[in-house]
Formats: sequence, structure tokens, C-alpha cells
Amino acid sequence: MRPRLSGRNHSIRVDRVPTRIIPFRERLKKRKKLILFISTADTCRSPMASGHFRLLLEQNRISEIEVRSAGVMTISGLLASSEAVQVMDGEQVDLRRHRSTKMTEDLIRKSDLILAMTPYHRQMALRMSPEARSKTHLFKEFTRSDLNNVQIADPMGCTLEVFKRCFREIKSACVKLIRHEYVSGNTAVETARRAKKKQESQSVKTDQLKKSARKNKPIKVVGPDSSGKSGKTRPSKPSKVAKKAAARKKSAAVGTNKNVSQKKTIGKSVQKAVAKKAVRKAPVKKAVRKAPVKKAVRKAPVKKAGKKGASKKEAVKSGRAVKKELIRGKKR
Repeated sequence: MRPRLSGRNHSIRVDRVPTRIIPFRERLKKRKKLILFISTADTCRSPMASGHFRLLLEQNRISEIEVRSAGVMTISGLLASSEAVQVMDGEQVDLRRHRSTKMTEDLIRKSDLILAMTPYHRQMALRMSPEARSKTHLFKEFTRSDLNNVQIADPMGCTLEVFKRCFREIKSACVKLIRHEYVSGNTAVETARRAKKKQESQSVKTDQLKKSARKNKPIKVVGPDSSGKSGKTRPSKPSKVAKKAAARKKSAAVGTNKNVSQKKTIGKSVQKAVAKKAVRKAPVKKAVRKAPVKKAVRKAPVKKAGKKGASKKEAVKSGRAVKKELIRGKKR
């Protein structure tokens, strides 16, 4: 409203601006959607889910949605469990200011979407208010993150590893919820169209890479060449990629030639070593030693000459007699 000056005394006259009545449907459009996460005590699962989903909304710059959590069997004002606070500190979410709230009929009426952790929580919400039938769903079932195991177990009283496992299930469901049509506002047709655009852009990029990797073929020149001759082919200049590929091939060829020459030298040295081993292994002296011919001839007469109970003199005499007989036999 702008004041206007009129007359000599400059009297002020104010123009009235007609007020605009906002209809109820437009007020509903401007109102934020409320998503409610419900669990048993509102100290572990629902605060972790609401805290992580708020972080995803901030990262995606979505301000039209409000997130809250509540408990089916709890007292208002309870703190979050220490394990839940410790797990969420790693995700840059602070749960130290969280206080539990009890689920009421008024809260069910205000909320636009209720996500329960187990079928028991969904049943309790339906018993509390008949309005919850159309907007209460299981968290995993609504997001289709894991249809084989629909419920998220309560980690209260368990170790820190159990809390981390529980949060992994919640995190995967929250990531799918942020892409859901209810949150993003994109219909299935729009999502399919965007996926097709991405595939087309990727195929174009791959085609460009293939063309750059191909060898450069000679280009046909229609007009006169730099030499003045027309109708002849002029080879195109090789690109940097082609030069690098040629250098790699040359280095590979040099490496193979070196390997072949090394193998030949190794083969010769191996043959020489085998020949030396064969010469060393020839057991010539051992065969000579094994044939005890002379020792057997020398030992034979001594053993036969000696008799049991004979004295040394008799043995010497018998030996001399034997020698004489052998000499006589040779003379004859």
C-alpha cells in the first residue's frame, strides 16, 4: 500500500488492496510432506533411519519433506542408545539431541507416509487409527530393498557389530527411498527416459573411443595435392596414439628377440653341463675295484695250507712242499 499526497494541506489517502483468499488445495501443495518412521522404543532403529534420511534430503536439496520418528511402546523423552549414537557419528549424524516420542492418533493423522520396521509396528498403527491403513507400509517392502527379509530386527542390548549390521539394512532402504517416486516426484516414465539418455550418451562415448583407437587409413584427395598431382592418395599423419602403439610393438618385438637369444645360449650351456655330468658319472674305477681277482688267488693257498691243531713249523713245511710240486709241474 502506497500513501498518496492530495490537496494543499497534503492529506494522506491510503488505497485499499484486495486480499487474496488461498484455496485449501493450494495450501496442501505448499505444506511439507511428513514421513514418519516407527519402531518399538524410538531409541535405535527409527532415530537412525530418520537421521540418515534427513542427511540424504539435505544432500539432494529436497526441502518439501519433513522427517520424524516415533515409538509404539515407549515414553516420551528417552535418549538414543549409546551404540546408535556411536554408529551414526561415523555417518556425520548427531543423535545426542534426540528424544523419543510416543505414537499418537494425532501424529498418525498429520503424517503422509508411515514406515514401520516390522509387521508388529504396522499392526499397532492400524489398531490405533483406521486412517493409517492407506499410508502405513513396511520400510523394506515400500522401498523394495530386500523382499526376502522384510523386517529389520531390533539390535537393543546387542553388540556394536549388530548395530552396524542393522544400520546397513536401514541405509540401503534409505538410498532407495530417496529415489522413490513419492520423494523425488519423478514418474516411472521419466526415470526410464533418463536411463535411455544415459545409455545413449555412454554408447556415443564408446564409439568415439573406438574410432580414435583405429589405425589411420590413407585419405583420398579429390583436388590437387601439395605436389600438384590430382587424383592420388595422400597418407594421413599418424596420431599420437598410433605412434605410442607402434613404439610398444617395437619394444615387444625386441624383447621377444632377446628372449630367443637367451634361450639359445641357455640351451648350449645346459648341453655342456649334461656332457660333463655324463663323463663324471662313468664308474670306471669302481668296476675295477669290484673285481677282486688277485686277492682271491693270493688268499686261497694260505687258507688251504693251514690245518686245525697244527703248529707253525708244520704249516711252513706244508707250504714249501706245495711250492716245490708247483715248480716241478711247470718244468714238465
